Amino acid sequence: MPQPLDEDAVALAQIALTAARALNDATQPNVGYPGLTYPDDVAEVLDALARLAGGLQSTVAHLGRFMDEELDAGRLTGTGDSTGAAEVSATRARLQEAHAGCGELSAH
Repeated sequence: MPQPLDEDAVALAQIALTAARALNDATQPNVGYPGLTYPDDVAEVLDALARLAGGLQSTVAHLGRFMDEELDAGRLTGTGDSTGAAEVSATRARLQEAHAGCGELSAH
């Protein structure tokens, strides 16, 4: 079992976003693909992205489980109803879409 991390998930997600933006910049055609030197680099980047997507798929599943547990424990309240069920339902739909998208990328 993985060791628990004392890290802020929101901060780590922001770091991942920054890394994704940097990767996008490194592969920009209008500035000469500064992060790519050889055609084999493309395969290496794609392999890393597929592994990343697999990890993100697990993260998305963890987020869904957290939301379910918080709702079951009565710790979520929503703006539209007293249980927060509508907000959790909308979040659950976003999580399912993200999970499917990550799964699709990690399968390639």
